[in-house]
This record gives sequence, C-alpha cells and structure tokens, in this order.
Amino acid sequence: MQAYGESSILAALRDGNHRRAVELMLDSYQDAVYAYCVDRVGLYYGSLVYRRVLALAVTDIVGLDSAVSVRAWLFAKTRQLIERDGLPRVPGTSELELLEPQHQEILKLLLWHDLHPKEVAFVLGRSEWEIRQQAGESLTVLSGQEEKGQIPS
Repeated sequence: MQAYGESSILAALRDGNHRRAVELMLDSYQDAVYAYCVDRVGLYYGSLVYRRVLALAVTDIVGLDSAVSVRAWLFAKTRQLIERDGLPRVPGTSELELLEPQHQEILKLLLWHDLHPKEVAFVLGRSEWEIRQQAGESLTVLSGQEEKGQIPS
C-alpha cells in the first residue's frame, strides 16, 4: 500500500532532500516492487532482483522524471535488470497461461499491480495505445476460452 503520494517524493527531490525522497519511495513502494519481482522470476531470483533494484533506485532517484510515476519507474528498473541478466520467467498456473508472455505481463501489470495503461506503456517501453489494444485482445481471448468451457467461470 502506498504510504505517501508521488507529490511528496517529487517535492523532496525538488528540495534537494534526496535522503527523504528515498525514504518516502521505500515506504511507499517496496512491497509493490517485491511483489512484481517475485511475480516475474519467482521467490529466489525475485529476492535478489528486489535488493538490486532498490540499490539502483537509491542511486538513480536523482534522475527520476516527474512525468513518470515512481511506481512505473521502479517497475521499469526491475524489468530492465531481469531482461539484462536473462533471468527465467516463472511458469504460472493461472488462466493467463493461455496468452503469450507479453500479453500476460500487460494484464498482470494492469490488474494485479494496478498500474494505469500509461504506466504499463512506460514499464514495457511501448505506446499506451498498443497496451490498451493488446489488453483488450487478451481479455477477448480469455472470455472466449471461458465460453468454450476451457476456463472455469
């Protein structure tokens, strides 16, 4: 749960109080970042990535762009580390497994991690339009599978 608003973190940065900005960022988003790490690569790798992301965020927070939400910025950092290191994705056990991995991630970011489509676009490095289109297509595929009886309703 977010303890402080984006505005508090950005205000601390504007005031040059980087230590306070880091404290607010950690208080607000460390649980969400940990959940995203574990969701992407499992408990073992997720714990390792989590520590690295937070360490990276502490040093990079000065470069945070106020046009991007702090949570989306942290998720993008997480994703970049995972992809750079080539860590394996965790196989899932949900109905989302019927979808392509990129579509699974879009729906998870939108529905489980509660990101706005604009934030998902930033995390994935794509356009908001693309995210909205693929989310709609994915939901259509899942609803079609439910109608066919392949997914329990």
